[in-house]
Amino acid sequence: MKLTNQNDVGAVNKSAPGIILIVTSVVAVVAGFFDIRYSFGAFAALAVLALVQSIGLGRFLPKAPVGWLYALVIFVTCWAPALGTVGTISRFVLAGVCLVALIHSFSLPAPRMNKAAKAGVVILLVSLILSTLGAASSAYGLSRLLNWTMFIPLLWLGFRRPDIRGAGFGLVVTSIFQMIGVGLQMAGLMKGTWGGLLTSGLTYNPETSSWLTRYTGFTMNPNNLALVLACGVIVLAACLLADLPRRTKVGFLMLMGLFAVGIVLTGSRGGLVAVAIGVVVLFFFAGKRGVALGITVLGLAIVAYVITGSRELDRLLQSFIEIVSGVDASATQRSNVWLTRLQSTQNGNMFIGTGFGGYAPELFAGQHGLDVDPASARRATVDNSWLKILLESGVLGMFAMALTMLAPMCSALWKSTGDRRLWGIAAGAVIAALIWRSISVDMLDQNPWNAFVFIALGLAAASTAPRPDDEPEAAQKQGSALLLRRGVK
Repeated sequence: MKLTNQNDVGAVNKSAPGIILIVTSVVAVVAGFFDIRYSFGAFAALAVLALVQSIGLGRFLPKAPVGWLYALVIFVTCWAPALGTVGTISRFVLAGVCLVALIHSFSLPAPRMNKAAKAGVVILLVSLILSTLGAASSAYGLSRLLNWTMFIPLLWLGFRRPDIRGAGFGLVVTSIFQMIGVGLQMAGLMKGTWGGLLTSGLTYNPETSSWLTRYTGFTMNPNNLALVLACGVIVLAACLLADLPRRTKVGFLMLMGLFAVGIVLTGSRGGLVAVAIGVVVLFFFAGKRGVALGITVLGLAIVAYVITGSRELDRLLQSFIEIVSGVDASATQRSNVWLTRLQSTQNGNMFIGTGFGGYAPELFAGQHGLDVDPASARRATVDNSWLKILLESGVLGMFAMALTMLAPMCSALWKSTGDRRLWGIAAGAVIAALIWRSISVDMLDQNPWNAFVFIALGLAAASTAPRPDDEPEAAQKQGSALLLRRGVK
């Protein structure tokens, strides 16, 4: 006896959306007693699922648990800054899960990491440990070391168990979710926006100009949100090069446009340049087809801008001229901070650095416990990952970080082949965008970049590494070639 017939199945399918909506509403109401942002998150998650279904994004769902882990890490670390203590606990739990997953991966066959990348990671860890020992405060040094290294296992895990579906799916879904946060802010339902840009530079006129609202989404930082969306655009651009249904590609183009609008709404000049660098690198290394597609996408973007216009984009482009002219107050202040911090190296060791916080001991020498005073951290900011590494870990740490990032990126862009070529150049393009952004932010001191960087590096390194399942195929090809030569003789 059949439990259902065709009509019953249709009835179930029709009622499913209503049931899902009711369940989501109940979850949102309950979550609202803890934090109203959780309620928004419940409906945002529902919207993401609906979008996944409508444009066929479901075909990219991860197939293995490790893929879901990558997606969860990306999603949670991007949301964590808005969740306070809950976000901090979630990050530590995920870091622990990643470590367990890495340990488990050693029970299965896997390739060996490129010597340059492996050496870079080892030297980087050594330099960070040395900086911890020489920190202005041992407690501050330990807390910083923990924050820098907690997601390093993702590099090895991504290399040993690459799941580009999981990382790509997590990044796109996270970007959609963050844009829902932007929508809530635009509607006045959620706070957290910043103001700026129009108060920068000598061209500002208080009588004719106003603050440019900078939206932050759920990351609570417009610059971080811009880079999340930039990485999302790069991944979607890579998907356009794949063999996908037309409906899915059109949906991806629409998402790319949405994320590009989001980048402009953040008011982040660095994010705007990051997406340009990443997309150009991706299409260039994709060959003639990639260049043609890149020109098409650029043309569509120009047409959209001409038709709609954007005061925010006009202001962003104008600010680049002010930076070059030396009249942008924000850029001038940042460069002054860099020069001031560089002067502090005169009393330190240029080879191994002055330790975490060693360039500002008056702010950190009195720290107790693992909790760092946020005011002290802000006053000691450098806004340049490479300069901060130079100050804290010296030339040794800076060289190690360069080796760690550049070796996998260059290898993926130039050496990835076959079915790994597409995700190899996508990972390389993401790393290029991250490297650019690291010049103007303390990337490894902020969520979610210590997770993003190491996931991207692991996947890039894996795109060119010979894998155990490649060996039988290689042996078969070698045997066929040998038989062919014998037959010729």
